[in-house]
Amino acid sequence: ERVRFLLVLNYLRHYPKLSILAQLFGIDKSVVSRELRFLLPSILCRLPRIEWPINPEPRFEGAVGCIDCTAHLRWRVHPCAGDWYRGDKHAHFMISQLVVGFDGTIFSVMFGQGHNNDQGFFNQTIREKIEREIIKLLADKGYTHVYLVTPRDGDQAWQKEQAKHRSIVECVIGQIKNWYLAAATCRTSPELQEISLMIIYRIFNILKKEFPLRRNS
Repeated sequence: ERVRFLLVLNYLRHYPKLSILAQLFGIDKSVVSRELRFLLPSILCRLPRIEWPINPEPRFEGAVGCIDCTAHLRWRVHPCAGDWYRGDKHAHFMISQLVVGFDGTIFSVMFGQGHNNDQGFFNQTIREKIEREIIKLLADKGYTHVYLVTPRDGDQAWQKEQAKHRSIVECVIGQIKNWYLAAATCRTSPELQEISLMIIYRIFNILKKEFPLRRNS
């Protein structure tokens, strides 16, 4: 069992070709493929879910965290390749939307097709929740909403303070992309890519609960 788990960790962390994993573990490439398709969903089910906290502490401007999206590149999907493509990025990718607390803990992560922009995906996913529960979040200029605190013109000191607090979500994204599967161009199906990415996000959250990126900043 430990060897099989190590196989998955190597796959997620370094994202080598299956032939390299087969050589490393002394098994056939077809066995590697079969093991990954079985183990990835199994491991995901055993990891703690990423969930919104109960009564998180408000901080800057009454916000309880930050929101942003990032792209996870992938090969074309046929049919409907256009659903995963965005012209301004000139790439096919899967979008992930993160809501992150000020210590780096992930409150929420959602995945979608690459044609979505940040505002559009927010409208489809958590907009109703933050309106219903009156949740304020820090965001960049890619968002517009009464409960999203975005940069505003004029007050330089305020902008710097907002950017300082909001930078935690960028730090989390950077840490996630230390896992090469999250940074490289994914060659698997969208379903397996989403499962693999969710495992990475959940493992990150487990580690950051013990080792927060920031403490009471």
